[in-house]
Amino acid sequence: MARKPDVRSDKTRSWAFRGRGTGFTLVLSLLLVFFGYVLYLSAARGSSSSSSSDGSGGRWSATSKPLLLPNQQAATVTSAAAAAEHSAGLPCLTLLQQLLPRANFSTLSTADLLDAAAAAKLDSLGMRQLMQLQQGLFCRSEVAAEQMPNTVQVQFKAATVHVYASNDMVSNSIAKSSSWETTEVEHVLWALQQTTPQQQQQQQPLFVDIGANVGVFSVSAAAAGARVAAFEAMPSNVALLRRSLCSTPWLADKVALFGTGLGTKSAKCVIISDTVNRGDGHTVCDKDPQTAVMEAGWSNNHTYEVRGEMTVRRLDTLLAEDVQVMKIDVEGFELEVLQGAQGLLQKHNVWYIMAECNIGIIGRDGEQRFLRWAAAAATAAAAAADAAAAAADIVLQDTAVSAQFMQR
Repeated sequence: MARKPDVRSDKTRSWAFRGRGTGFTLVLSLLLVFFGYVLYLSAARGSSSSSSSDGSGGRWSATSKPLLLPNQQAATVTSAAAAAEHSAGLPCLTLLQQLLPRANFSTLSTADLLDAAAAAKLDSLGMRQLMQLQQGLFCRSEVAAEQMPNTVQVQFKAATVHVYASNDMVSNSIAKSSSWETTEVEHVLWALQQTTPQQQQQQQPLFVDIGANVGVFSVSAAAAGARVAAFEAMPSNVALLRRSLCSTPWLADKVALFGTGLGTKSAKCVIISDTVNRGDGHTVCDKDPQTAVMEAGWSNNHTYEVRGEMTVRRLDTLLAEDVQVMKIDVEGFELEVLQGAQGLLQKHNVWYIMAECNIGIIGRDGEQRFLRWAAAAATAAAAAADAAAAAADIVLQDTAVSAQFMQR
């Protein structure tokens, strides 16, 4: 881990550098055929790797203990994903995707799948592969071909991106100028290019996009060669992102889309946004949604609406590996996201963090809590850095700003 943070901040940004379905019976039958096919081919090859993993990062097989979860669809899909991973070199993943194009898995929540995967102790790579499997199943469903109302397709970074046709600032900017938050995107791309031990091992850098919106940062990072884990909670934003991935195969190969929000604990919440910037979601937990809508409207003279339900999970239960760059823009919920990533921050290198600190939403007191917690987390992580990481060549920029950040 890196020993000291390098922080760049303005009014809103800070940089830190540091070490159900009706056809379920039919689907289940098809999956049983699939498992039989997997086991038959494995036996024919004399495979000796059919035992389940102990959770330390290995593979687990279709013969693992059944997942005792309320949502059996989630358990079934997770088992299928694991079986496909277990049978590397076999056409199992392709077969699975061909078996299930009309199954009603497009409405299965990401949280259900992730909970099943966590119960099975699927590792970080397996989690991302599972999300890409879910995405692949969506692209093969009839839902993917349906045009969402009030949306358009635009070209952005050699990708076909689906955005809102109106009433959304990000979409409007992409459609008119093929850009959004240009300076911040440039900062992310710069950080992705910096040398870290991960890059020295010739691994593609991992970019974690929390609050992906319609995908500006995710697409930009993927186009620059990074692997991407994108987190987005608003249902309509997720639907747009899924269609963008379906429309651009190279992008789908790079991006794992997690259709869930992040916070300090597993929860069901709602997400709201205003009528002139509908993709800009605000998380509302432990509060009456209509009260939250009125309060948000009073604060900035805009009209807000409830956009749907959302799930929340802790990031450190989903990700357990080094991260080159993490971007967090979740409209006042940034501190909760960081607190839910504490295990990741303590055990792995997260080399660069760019997080919004929106004073207009969280107020000055919220800003102070956010900055103090971030500084304390950076200091604790620095103290826990091992000797090899501590000896790494670290380039600090904007030292005065960094010192000011730490003092606050």
